[in-house]
Amino acid sequence: MVERRAGGARPASVLRILQVFYLIVRRPGQKRLERGKGAAIVVRMMLFAASPEEVSLILPIGLLAAGLVLIGVEFFLPTVVLGFLGAVVSFAGIYLSAEAGGLTCAVFCVVFLVVLTLEFFAFRRLLPQTAIGRSMINVSSNEGAAVPAAAGYAVYVGKTGKAATVLAPSGTIEIDGTLIEAFSLDGFVERNAAVVVTEAGSGRVTVRRSR
Repeated sequence: MVERRAGGARPASVLRILQVFYLIVRRPGQKRLERGKGAAIVVRMMLFAASPEEVSLILPIGLLAAGLVLIGVEFFLPTVVLGFLGAVVSFAGIYLSAEAGGLTCAVFCVVFLVVLTLEFFAFRRLLPQTAIGRSMINVSSNEGAAVPAAAGYAVYVGKTGKAATVLAPSGTIEIDGTLIEAFSLDGFVERNAAVVVTEAGSGRVTVRRSR
């Protein structure tokens, strides 16, 4: 009776994966169908070579990644719905990861917070440079300079008001009892928050949170 070593099957499976991968790369003349079959074999072998703990984390990782993608899209296309779904899906992934242990759950939480923070700063930095951002803050796509301010809005530059509606990042602000269309350079701004006008354009003003 042959005695099997603990963990002996896993290196063998990994070796088989490398062999199949070598055959796929070595034969560049193969048809696409044959390459697809080879890739499918590799995927199946990787799944069988993985431990049960690793396989059990596939769903939580997928949920966390999908949730973060939805939240990232929400930053650039504010719909509220995508952000809500992204949060629910992400928290579902974090909750399921707890089955693998407290440390794994903690890692998921840290990854979620780090990626969410990076998405927020990427939104603040990249949006004004995109075509959508330039149109929202009235910046010329050719020169990158602000459109000449409308005479009626130029007087509001430097003044402080409050958000009459949620700025996400566009909305309406109120200054001296006058409602004005505005775009927030700080992204999402809640209603009634204090804002200061930094720039006036044709049809709207650009604001930041009042420090």
